[in-house]
Amino acid sequence: NEVMKIFPNLQFGMDVNPKFTAGPTGVEYTMELNAFDLLNIELVHGWLLEPEAQEYEWIGNQTYNQLVNVVIEGNDASAALQKDPNVSNHDELSDKATRGSVIHHFLERTAHQLTQYGLTVLHEYVKEGDMVVFFRNNHFNTLTKHEGHLYLLVTDFGYADVSSVVWEKLDVIDGDTEYVTGEFKVPPPVEHHVSNVASGEQLMANNLQANSDYQLALQLSRESETMSPANNRAAGPKMSDLERAQQASLWEQQQQYQQQQ
Repeated sequence: NEVMKIFPNLQFGMDVNPKFTAGPTGVEYTMELNAFDLLNIELVHGWLLEPEAQEYEWIGNQTYNQLVNVVIEGNDASAALQKDPNVSNHDELSDKATRGSVIHHFLERTAHQLTQYGLTVLHEYVKEGDMVVFFRNNHFNTLTKHEGHLYLLVTDFGYADVSSVVWEKLDVIDGDTEYVTGEFKVPPPVEHHVSNVASGEQLMANNLQANSDYQLALQLSRESETMSPANNRAAGPKMSDLERAQQASLWEQQQQYQQQQ
C-alpha cells in the first residue's frame, strides 16, 4: 500500500541518486524505487568509474549528492585558504580543497552521465533480449539488447511521425548514433525529417529542457495574447495550450534563424 501511494507522484518525476563504483544497479535507495521492484523492472545506469582511476578511492561508495557536498566543501576550503594562507587547520583545508577539485573535475568530465567504462559494463550486464530502464541525464529510457548491441527506445517528439525509427543504438558515449526500425534494421532514408531532428547527444540535451521550454513558450504566448486582443479576435478559434506553445516556439525558431542569416 505504501508503494501504491507513490504512483500519483511519479508524473512529477523521480529522483535517482546514482553511485559510481557499485555497478550499473548502484543507486541510493528511496521509497520511489520500490515501483520498479513492484513491476519487476530493473533500473540501470552507466555513470560508472573504472577501478584504475586516480579518484576511485576518494569517490568510493558515495552517491552523486554526496560528491556535490564534497565539491562545495572543497570550494569553501579553497576560499578560506586564499583568505588566510596561515590558518591553523591549513592541512585539513588543503586536503578538502584538493578532494573537491578532483571530484569537481570528475563530475565535469562525465557530465553526460555515461562513461566508456560504464558502457562496457552495461554491455556485459544486460543480457540478450532483456528489457530494462536506463537512467541518464535525469531521464528514463527503455533499454534492450539485440544481437549483442544495446538499443534505446526512441521517444523524442521529433520522430513522432517517423514510423520507421523505433530504436537508437547505444554503442558510443558522444552521441554519434544510429537509428533502426522495430525489427532492428536500418530504415530507408527520410530526407524531409533530417533537418528537423537532432541526434544522439543533442536529443539528450534537448530533452533536459523540454518541459521548461514548453512552459516558457506557453507563458510568452499567453502574454502575447493579452497584449494584442485585436489580433486574437481576428485569429479564429481559440487555440489550446499546446497549440499556443507550439506557435510561440515556432516563432522563436524563426527569429533565431533570421538572426543567423
